[in-house]
This record gives sequence, C-alpha cells and structure tokens, in this order.
Amino acid sequence: MATQAEELETLKVIFPEPVVSERSAHFELAIELTKPVDIFAVPDPNDSLSVSHLPLLTIHFTLLELYSSNEPPSVTLRSTRDWLPWYIAHELEAAASMMWEEYGHSSILFAFISHFQETAGTGFGFGWLAVSSSCLTYLVEYDRQTACDKFKKGSHECTICLMPKTGQECYSMEHCGHIFCMECLQEYYNAAIQSGEIDNVQCLSPNCGTETLTTHDHREKKVRHISPGELLQIPLERHVVQRYVVVKRKKSLDVDKSTIWCPRQWCQGAANGNKYPKPTETSQEQEIRLKSWNRLFICEDCNFAFCNCYLDSNRAQKQAEDEASLKYTTAHTSLRPKCQAHVSKISACNHIRCTQCHTHTFSTCAQRFWKQATPYRHCNTKRTPYYHSLWVLEQGEDENEGTFGDEVSRQEIVVYRLDQERKRRARMEARGRVV
Repeated sequence: MATQAEELETLKVIFPEPVVSERSAHFELAIELTKPVDIFAVPDPNDSLSVSHLPLLTIHFTLLELYSSNEPPSVTLRSTRDWLPWYIAHELEAAASMMWEEYGHSSILFAFISHFQETAGTGFGFGWLAVSSSCLTYLVEYDRQTACDKFKKGSHECTICLMPKTGQECYSMEHCGHIFCMECLQEYYNAAIQSGEIDNVQCLSPNCGTETLTTHDHREKKVRHISPGELLQIPLERHVVQRYVVVKRKKSLDVDKSTIWCPRQWCQGAANGNKYPKPTETSQEQEIRLKSWNRLFICEDCNFAFCNCYLDSNRAQKQAEDEASLKYTTAHTSLRPKCQAHVSKISACNHIRCTQCHTHTFSTCAQRFWKQATPYRHCNTKRTPYYHSLWVLEQGEDENEGTFGDEVSRQEIVVYRLDQERKRRARMEARGRVV
C-alpha cells in the first residue's frame, strides 16, 4: 500500500491537475504530434484531411490490492466524442499488462504514460485514423482552433512594416502561412478593392508560391486571389468584401468571350452569367433563368428579355470593332509570355513593369529579369548596346523631351542577343545541361 501511495503522489507532482484517490488516478493527457496525421471518414475513405493537433485523452488507472507484486494495473482510455478508435484504445490498455510483465512485476505507471505519449505522437503507430464524419468535423475544428490559439500567444514580425507584433495583431495567410500585421493588410486590401485592382488582392509576400518552383513553373504561375471568407477573417468590413466579390465577378465576365450583355445602354448587365452566378441571385432564380429557350436571353439586372437574332444583327459591327482593337493593341503593345498580358511603356522610359505578373522588361530588347531587386542593371552594364538606353526615344515621340544615351541600332541588338545566347549555352553545357 505504501508503494502504491508513493507512485500516485509522484504522478500528482509530474502531471497537471490529476484526480488521485486511495487506489486510482485519472487525468487528461495532452498529445503532441511529431508530424501531421491523416484522418479518414467512415464509410467514405475519399473524405480525408490532415491535422496537427488532437484533443486531450483521459487515462484512468485502477490499482488492485495485489499491485504491483502479483497483479498489473487496470488502465482505461476515454476520448471526447470517441475520436480514438476502439481497437487502438484496446491495444494501449493491453500494453499495460505486457509492460508489467517486462518490468518484472514492478511499478510501471510512469513508464506506461511515457510509452503512451510516444505512441500518440506518431499517430498511434498507424500515421492515420479512421473516424465518423461528424467526428472528422470536430477534429478539424479543434485543430484549427488550437493552431489559432498558439499563434495568438506568440510574437511575430510583420513582413511589410518589419515591426514586432503580438499574435493578436497579426494574421497568417491560409494557403502559404506568410504572416503580416492586420493593420498593413487592411490598409493595402482596402485601397486595392476601392481602386478596382482585384489582382493585387493576394498574398503580399513577393516570392509567395515561387520558392519551390522551377523557372518554367514560375512563368506559368497564376495569381491566387484571397477568398472573401479569408478577407472577413483579417478582418475587412463587410461592404468592402461585397465590393470585392462584385468587381471580381465583373472582371471574370468581361474576360469570358461567351458572355452575352444586355442591349440596353443604361443597363449593360450580363444575360448568361451562369459560370459566375450573381451573389444576390438565389439558386431557384438562376435555375429558372437558365431553363429559358436557348435563343432567349434574360438580363440578370433589369430582367429584359431579348432574342439571339438581335445579337446577330450587330455581330458584324462588333467583330469589326474587335479586329480594330486587336490591330491597335498588337501594334502598340508587347505580349508578356508569362501572364499573356499586353503592356506598353510610358513616355520615353523603356522600363516596363507588368501589373499582372510584376515582371520587369525593357521595350528595346524585350528581355525579362526575374531578379526584381536589380531591374536597371541591364542599362548600367558597360560595353553593351543597351548601356545608357533607359531613356531612348522611339519614332513618333517628342524629341524635345531629351534622351540619355545614344540610339541603338537593330543590328547591334541582334548581335548582342546572339552573343548572350551563345554564352548561356556554354554555361549550360559546362554544367551538363544542354538546352
């Protein structure tokens, strides 16, 4: 009896707030996972998520009268909402008797708890758990709330203002985990949404999403917009988020060539925006509108109904306008291979920064520079045709604006670019990579 009491008192000192009686003890034990664990929903194995935190487990010890010389301890495991599968709980409970045999019928409570914590940290030896659908929702919410609480208790440095802030004043982006203070995010996103620059509503880290990408993948990278739900968590005011949703949908409709617009000059609403449903339109209203005759279009703003024949009569004029617009764009702009956006220089400066992919280029040679920290190094390198060519005027520009450098002939540019290509191939061959 004295040995049992001493062992229970030792557990009372080591672990927080245990409930200890004469021959029993139970307490809640925290689980510290060494790596995320996959959680599968039963009976749908395709419904799975990964979590980094699991709820507390309750361990109940009962010490029989002949413990520890002749009988092992009785161990019972309990979990909230039964998230711990029964077969794992039964296996851990049986492990207590096996450890008692291995330790030569001696005290094993502390050794069993250490073994339990080590097993739980690795996902109970499986690396995955199978639970019910309701339990999966509970575990995901617990993991999110626990991670949020840990984040708020810490201290972080904002990447924008470079000031140390508490976790209560910071926000971690959902997809990438970059951390910024809420004040900087609110100021930037409010300005971007009010000015209609929707493509700027993304993570503010300049290298977000490109740390592990190759050069080819970097060119194909698309803008990842922030969801309205995440903007509300930052938090932004609801009317600002509503404007973001409306402007983003309007931009998607403008880009989509299949969009049919209302012919009323004062309306100009979308008539077949089923790809991008209106935020205020219910599913029943959308279903009724989409079931209309295939030659009949109904404006979603003013409910004006018009036939496709009306569009056919104006199609030739619209096609002529589109061709004229494309001809002008091709003649006065250049196409970015990364984002497929048309850009042109402003005034006499040959430096161009694309507003879509933020790539730095020069209109004299159309060369791209991925290092944004030194975009002007191209014009500061001596013994090259582009030296001091940042402010070279082109034909048709006002000569009174002045130039900073001599005109570069097209032949010199071609010779220079061929020389640069030969040097690049030589470097690749030296590294064992022939392009």
